[in-house]
Amino acid sequence: MRIRMRQRAQVLVDGDDLLVLMRGRALKTADSVETRWLLTRVCEGVDPVQIAGPATGDRPAITAEVVQSTVADLEAIGALERLDVDHQQTPDDIGRNARTLEFLSTLEGAAGSRFDMHARVARSSVLLIGTGGLGSWIAYGLAAAGIGRLGLCDPDTVDLSNLNRSILFDRDSVGTLKVEAARDRLSRFSPDLRVEVFAERVEGPEDVARIGEGFDLIIGAADRPHRRIRRWVAGGSLRCGVPSLQAGGGRIGPLYIPGETSCAGCLQASLVLPGSRMDVLAEQPPEFPTRSPGSLAPFPAAESGMVVLEAYRYLSKMAPPATVNGYLSEGPNLFDGKRVELNPHPACSVCGTQ
Repeated sequence: MRIRMRQRAQVLVDGDDLLVLMRGRALKTADSVETRWLLTRVCEGVDPVQIAGPATGDRPAITAEVVQSTVADLEAIGALERLDVDHQQTPDDIGRNARTLEFLSTLEGAAGSRFDMHARVARSSVLLIGTGGLGSWIAYGLAAAGIGRLGLCDPDTVDLSNLNRSILFDRDSVGTLKVEAARDRLSRFSPDLRVEVFAERVEGPEDVARIGEGFDLIIGAADRPHRRIRRWVAGGSLRCGVPSLQAGGGRIGPLYIPGETSCAGCLQASLVLPGSRMDVLAEQPPEFPTRSPGSLAPFPAAESGMVVLEAYRYLSKMAPPATVNGYLSEGPNLFDGKRVELNPHPACSVCGTQ
């Protein structure tokens, strides 16, 4: 068995002692030549059996009992990771995802090893509906996270006004299809990523179901038609049985698992005041000229990070997603972590009768 100190563990000098800190837990041990040598070997990665022995060269004499006790204490505070874990990652995969694997190392447990969690993501596929300001940031985040297959659905071309907030486009992209410009940029960034493009307009839940079938997750990042697109994504999710995550408009979520949790239709139903017709009036086709409400680059950048994290939590199983039966709402400090509980709503037009 080979072990190594986790990257997040810190070894500090505290007077006559050495202090090992690991995410709020601590181990204090006397500072000595023997302890320093032992901890150095553990930081480098070692088989504990090979540490004990008589003094030779620069190695002090260390008994097997001391090694076993120290290793047990380090394991107790979660400071150690196993190096001889079975996995199918190539050296290039490990190099490219080294920081991700270091992060996942601290979450090893019920969800498996760091390699298990990342492998689930690498095998996963996500359909992203909408590749504009918010969608482009989500696409980039998913590619950086190591997703295996990404579908991009958007009928629009890149406009000059998109460049104030879209990370995948530049001036040379103006006039080209968003999905094609995004595919080309993502393919250069992550050559192993399989990108599929759907340059078509979603006009109902049946379109979402048709395109989304075979994916592991659908992310809705489109904003038109107002309100209806969210129900269409949830309805398509229900039809094809693929979970969906909503984003945009100052909210992240809910993450809808068909037949189990609340959906975007539940959210809309929960916001309707008794006797109010605003939900109906808000969906009327515009009869007067309208413009975009505007956006700043920090908004899609910040929101997309939470969206990708929720997707990664769900796909990797590293932690329960925060948006199951709930959503994150924009607050005075942008997305400040405010979670709103959202249970399935009996008046939901999407899943109320599921």
